[in-house]
Amino acid sequence: MKIKTITISLFVIALLGLIGYRVFSNAEESAKNNKKGDKKPPMMVDAVIVSEKDFANTISLSGSIEANENVEIRSEVSGIVEKIYFTEGTNVSKGQVLLKVNDIELRAQLSQAITRQSLASENERRAKLLLQKEAISQEEYEIASAEFRSLKAQTQLIQAQIAKTSIRAPFSGKIGLRNISPGTYVTPTTLITKLVSSNQVKISFSIPEKYASEVENNTPIQFTIPNNTEKFTAKIYAIEPEIETSTRTLKIRAIAENPNGKLLAGTFATIELPLKNIK
Repeated sequence: MKIKTITISLFVIALLGLIGYRVFSNAEESAKNNKKGDKKPPMMVDAVIVSEKDFANTISLSGSIEANENVEIRSEVSGIVEKIYFTEGTNVSKGQVLLKVNDIELRAQLSQAITRQSLASENERRAKLLLQKEAISQEEYEIASAEFRSLKAQTQLIQAQIAKTSIRAPFSGKIGLRNISPGTYVTPTTLITKLVSSNQVKISFSIPEKYASEVENNTPIQFTIPNNTEKFTAKIYAIEPEIETSTRTLKIRAIAENPNGKLLAGTFATIELPLKNIK
C-alpha cells in the first residue's frame, strides 16, 4: 500500500512540475516576442454598407393590340351604288362622303310629299280662318291641322332616307379594302368596307386576380411586338370593374400613341406591368 501511494504521489508531483514548466516557458517566450515587437498582422475583411432601396416589382403578360376606333361601313338603305368616292387603304376625314346610293325613287316620293304638304298647309290655314269666324267646329280644324302635321312628318322622313343614301365616314381614319363596285345592289347587311382609326391604339390584357389591387389608372406600361426590338410605352386608362369568374382574371386596357402606324390592330404584344414597389 505504501509503495502504491508513494508511486501516485511521485506521478502527481512530476505532472504538476511539467505543467508549471510549460507555463513558465510560454510566459518567457511571450515576453521575448513582445520585446522584439513581433505582432500578428490584422485580419482582412470585406464590408458592405446597407441602404434602403425600392425593388421594382414587375410581371410579364400577353395581350393584343386593338384599333382605337373600328367600324364596318354598311348602308342604312337598300339600293344601287351610284358612285364610290374613296380609295382603298387611304385616309379619310370625319363626315367625308364615301359612296352614294341611287336615290331617284326617294326624290320622286319627296316631290310628291312636298306637294301634299303644301296643300295640307293651305287647308290648315283656311280652316283656322273659318274657325275664327265660327264657320267650322274646333274638331274640323283639328282634323285639318293633324293632316298637315302628318304630311310634314312624312316629308321629313323621306328627306332623312335621302340623306342616308350618302354614306359618310363617322370618324377620321384609314379606309380598308372595299367589297363592292359601282352598280352593286347593297342592303343594310352588305359589308362595304372597314374604317379604322389607328393614330392611337388600345392594348388589352388580363392579370391574375391576386394582383387586382395593385393596378391603378394612369400607370405607365411598356410592351413589345414580334420581330421588333423597340419598346413602346402606353398608359392604363380603363380597368374592368369585376373579376372574370371563368378565368379568375381582371381585364385591363391601356392606350398608346401610334403616329407612325407601326402598331397594327390584331398584333400580339408582350407587356411589362409594374406593380407596387417593395421597400
